[in-house]
Amino acid sequence: MDREGQHQATGRPSILTDPEGYMRDFEQRIATMRSHADGMQEKLAEVSARVECEEAEVAVTVNVGGALADIEFGPGVRHMSGAALADAILRTYRQAAAEASEKAVEAMSELFGSDSETTRFVRQAVNRQRAPEED
Repeated sequence: MDREGQHQATGRPSILTDPEGYMRDFEQRIATMRSHADGMQEKLAEVSARVECEEAEVAVTVNVGGALADIEFGPGVRHMSGAALADAILRTYRQAAAEASEKAVEAMSELFGSDSETTRFVRQAVNRQRAPEED
């Protein structure tokens, strides 16, 4: 049987007729997946967003998951009521989280392409996360 006859319709070697070829192909696919996962992890580790509120009383930095990484207070915070400060922090946090989410989608687009299944999954997750806030 020639090499052509040993491949399935997918173009990959058959485990039944070419076990060594199948294992080489399998190892290659695993290496590619590992490389993509490493690249994705590196890209996402770099994603963060820092946003200042309008009057610069509050600046918030969040990571890709929306976790608060840093919060800074400007001099104007001394003149704010507790309720106004809480509102400024929440609004600024939400803006930073939305920006970090968009950066995550951009990172996945760069790595996998804008129409890839991975990018679509991240985009959908971001949209689901935002939906309750928009109600």
